[in-house]
Order: sequence, then C-alpha cells, then structure tokens
Amino acid sequence: MKIKTTDQKIDGLTSGLNQLTAIVKDGFAKTEAGFTKISQEADQKIDNLAQMIAGGFEQVDKQFLEARQQLDKIESSVNHHDRRIENLEDRMRQVATKLTLKFN
Repeated sequence: MKIKTTDQKIDGLTSGLNQLTAIVKDGFAKTEAGFTKISQEADQKIDNLAQMIAGGFEQVDKQFLEARQQLDKIESSVNHHDRRIENLEDRMRQVATKLTLKFN
C-alpha cells in the first residue's frame, strides 16, 4: 500500500475541487440558459396575448363603429319619415281648411 504525501493529497483534493467547480459552473450555466429560455417563452406568450387582446379591442371598436353607423342611418331614416308625416299633416290641414271654406 502506497502512502500518499501531503502534496499528493492536496493535489487530489484540488483536482476533485476543480472537477466539482466545473460541474457546478456547468449546472449554473444550464440553469441560467433554462431560465433565459423560459423567460423568452413567457415574454413571447405575453406578447402574443397582448396582440390578441389588442386585436380583440380593434374588432370590438370596429363593431361599435358599424353599429353606430347603422344607428345613424336609422335615425336619418326616422327623421326623414317624420318630415314626410309633418308634410302630410300640413296637407291634410290645408285640405280640411279648403273643404271647410267650400262648404260654409
């Protein structure tokens, strides 16, 4: 059995410590890369969600605009019919007045 000197023991410990340091550094690098990837994926998903929400609001705005335009057309049509009714009422009064004058 060979007896190791103090220098050999220190060299062995240093070598083991260097290997352990390399493993830990590799582990940290892989962990950091994993967190970076997860962070990028989360950012992408948040961006996609934001775009979907913005697109949804654009669609809602478009639908509200279309509804407003339809209401404006209906309001215009109602106003036009109101004027026609008023004109017809005026004509009926004129006819009634003429008939009253003719038969009195």
